[in-house]
Amino acid sequence: MATALIDAEKQTPASTSAANESMRRAAKATASTDYYDLIGNIALERRRLRNSEGAAAE
Repeated sequence: MATALIDAEKQTPASTSAANESMRRAAKATASTDYYDLIGNIALERRRLRNSEGAAAE
């Protein structure tokens, strides 16, 4: 029984491994993009606030 399970694990299709790798990379890329979107949004909000303070002072 144990030998059958080990043999089945060894025969995992390469396509399954490739799909798992692809999903891992996609998740990592999405997380990276979300991070940079967040940083960009913070920078834009700070610039908007700074510009509105300058307009109020005039």
